[in-house]
Amino acid sequence: MVQDFVRTSQHQFDDLKKFSDLEKRISKLPTEKERGDAFEVFAEAYLATQTIMQARKVWSFNNIPPSYKRKFRLDTKKDMGVDGLLQAQVMNFTEFIDKQEEDEADSPDESE
Repeated sequence: MVQDFVRTSQHQFDDLKKFSDLEKRISKLPTEKERGDAFEVFAEAYLATQTIMQARKVWSFNNIPPSYKRKFRLDTKKDMGVDGLLQAQVMNFTEFIDKQEEDEADSPDESE
């Protein structure tokens, strides 16, 4: 569970200078589940803090209010591939998917 990841690795994102640093750090985690959870935590934080996304509110999937899950038909019991919901400043809603591909570690560095 993502909350478990946050509790056990409070400093996972300290001293990062560029996205490739984050990718390298995440790739060193022992299990695919831990790597996925780490990337989900990063993505949620990024969406919630970067003004370019103009997010009013960001929820990870488990924290989406039940009324919104029903409204957007996310309340099924099967995995729909949605990792969260973003409410834009203009009240539009967008589902998001966090995905880190294994071969992305070879992608060019994105500096600041």
